[in-house]
Amino acid sequence: MCNQRISTPIAGAIVLAALSASGTTLAGEREYEWITDPVQLEARGFNPDGPPLRRLVPASDTRSKEERLAERRAREQRAGSAEVGGPGVNWATVQASDFRFLSESALYNTGGNYYLSIEPGTPNRFADAPILLKDDRRLMYLDVWTHDTNPARGVDVALYEVCQPPFTGAAAEVTELAMVEGGSESGGNAFNWATIPVTYVDNRVCVYYVRAMFSIPVDYGDDVRLQKVRVYWNG
Repeated sequence: MCNQRISTPIAGAIVLAALSASGTTLAGEREYEWITDPVQLEARGFNPDGPPLRRLVPASDTRSKEERLAERRAREQRAGSAEVGGPGVNWATVQASDFRFLSESALYNTGGNYYLSIEPGTPNRFADAPILLKDDRRLMYLDVWTHDTNPARGVDVALYEVCQPPFTGAAAEVTELAMVEGGSESGGNAFNWATIPVTYVDNRVCVYYVRAMFSIPVDYGDDVRLQKVRVYWNG
């Protein structure tokens, strides 16, 4: 078994001691899956010989992309417009050039800050960017804008939560909250998203970042770009 799945009632006993000690307040139920396969760990930019990676199991939704997008638009219309930077804002956005590769020797292009892409021969294909989220809000969506003309290559983007107890030294607990897979896109500009399972922001004990994972190998003429990432929350 590469992945081990557990279901945790958040209002009750938390299986992982580190989160229990942290005092993270969540509601509902989160179902976890442990990624132990070295190939899967390495594909996400983690040490293949390192500890397992915990991720939230995505909620099943059999509706078409058009149906799900219509629901999101209806929700947005009900919420109304928000003053930029005001209390009604319920999103945080990261532009492509905010990402930093995990190796300084990475070969990449930012296109004048409008996008991020990797170049042939790059020794690193993973780039991270911190994202600042509003405390105590329930996360809803991970949104990703890309440009991709190669059906064999793409860029995946994941949202991670890294937590430690507030007043005790401990190893960080890393959880993959959601991932948007873009490897099948080939029609140019695209917008895709993933629904984030039940998660409430707790900046007291956790930090949050997004990771871009570009496909390799890269050929000259490939046109795979990350443009922007956004996280939506409720309220």
